[in-house]
Amino acid sequence: MFLFMFGTTNSQPSPNGTGFGIFSGGFGSSGGTTYSDKYNYTNNVRAVGTVLNTAKYNSAGAGNYSIGLITGGKLGVNNASSAITEIYTYSNNSYSGGTSLSVARFSLMGCGTSTVGLFTGGYEALISARSELYTYSNNTISPATSLISSRQTGAAVGNSIIGVIGIGSISTGITPTSNIYTYSNNTTVAGTDLTYSGLMISSAGNDVVGLFAGTYSGGIYYNYTSIYNYNANTTATSNTLRVVKGYAGGTGNNVVGIIAGGSNSISGIIGSTDKYTYSNNTDVAGTSLGMARQSPVGNSSLPGGF
Repeated sequence: MFLFMFGTTNSQPSPNGTGFGIFSGGFGSSGGTTYSDKYNYTNNVRAVGTVLNTAKYNSAGAGNYSIGLITGGKLGVNNASSAITEIYTYSNNSYSGGTSLSVARFSLMGCGTSTVGLFTGGYEALISARSELYTYSNNTISPATSLISSRQTGAAVGNSIIGVIGIGSISTGITPTSNIYTYSNNTTVAGTDLTYSGLMISSAGNDVVGLFAGTYSGGIYYNYTSIYNYNANTTATSNTLRVVKGYAGGTGNNVVGIIAGGSNSISGIIGSTDKYTYSNNTDVAGTSLGMARQSPVGNSSLPGGF
């Protein structure tokens, strides 16, 4: 009698979850770029992705299971502020034009739900408190309740109920403060302070917690991290990033967050990635990006927040 064993090796789920992240644009050694990376969470394999139609950096991202948006920022060709939106479709790995923001701005922050993306803050002629909602189904943009204080160079993350916009620079200087945007009633209120302050923050998260990671402040880069618990409205210091960095991009699924690229004072512009596991607050090396660059925008085919 022969006994065949099928699937005993491949039946175990990946400890990293499934899906992939897209890191688009950014600022490389030659300036703003159209380059993108496709990062597979399951096996940590990186591949060259489809290029953006327009080179830009200091943009923001949001999306759902079908599409990812890259909007605002600075144009690579002349460093001018941009309102341009591009839409990445996961099913065919293509970019197409989306609806532009109402006002061009850079260093803005983005998060969202399965139906809308929230783009908030940034720099127009001055630091901005402007917030806008992008509806994925019909590519329309509508005003949302402004931030409590104008803010730029922070980060945003959230779940299907709220978005947390934290850290960054306000009119009086750098801040650890946060704002909470509730999608159901279009309100913005003060949140709990994060555990550090600084500029050029990256973020990722799942439906329970948001990760704020890395910073640049006072001419120095730091590997700080802070965890925001959405239900308890509390923050806590977490394990630091493996690499000191600011200006990184972030995305992930409900298991891991990938903090990619950025820069530091030792190596300049970098392509290294950190893989942060939410369940045990550990950070290990991921696969490096194909092009070292600052401020790539991260989007995910399986967003962690919903």
